[in-house]
Amino acid sequence: MSRLIVVVDELNKFAPSSGRETYTVRALRDIAARGRYQGLILFGAQQFRSRVDPQIIGNCSSSAYGHILMEELANPIYSPYPPAVREKMANCQQGQVMFRHPHFAQPVFVRFPRPAVMKGEDGVKHFPPKEHTAMDRLLARLKSAANLQPRDIIAAVNEAFPIEEDRERGIMALLGKLKGEDITAISKARLHKLLQECGGARKPVTTRTSRGVDELDDPFAEPEDRNGGNG
Repeated sequence: MSRLIVVVDELNKFAPSSGRETYTVRALRDIAARGRYQGLILFGAQQFRSRVDPQIIGNCSSSAYGHILMEELANPIYSPYPPAVREKMANCQQGQVMFRHPHFAQPVFVRFPRPAVMKGEDGVKHFPPKEHTAMDRLLARLKSAANLQPRDIIAAVNEAFPIEEDRERGIMALLGKLKGEDITAISKARLHKLLQECGGARKPVTTRTSRGVDELDDPFAEPEDRNGGNG
């Protein structure tokens, strides 16, 4: 037989201990009393258990208690619990609850494990967001360009400014030139031309070795290494 769980938040509002009997109260009473034989399970949550209909409370086989205020614990409904248990219920920490079930001779206190994910504030605290770079600003500025993809923009900037120290300066200059451009119609050719106008980029210094391979000039290399050998 399939099971259906009926979840009612603020149960004391829908089935109060004092008040006129409504269709909702009668339905919740029936689910609590005979629902198990029909595949129905009532799952109620409330802050004030003492204000829930007594018939529903009496038919609940399992109960879980979190932190409870002393004013609520003073209600006679909690009198079956020893003073030490009531005191511990009043001092439950976040994630700690007390379970009561007919199979347990004594109340059982358990603690839920930490969640597998971090809450928003904790995540930001442990992993602060990365500051936006000049490239991020450029990609955001050219987001509406129909003829440009992010990879095309990055490739064009890296080609125009191969040295990283020059790249940020060039991007900032390009952002200034884009203020008068129609971003939606800008093309690759236009982007390359604007990058050329932002020139001033230094080119990597290369040297030709005896083998005919272009390599970056190593300022720490020995003189014979720069000439391609000892000869």
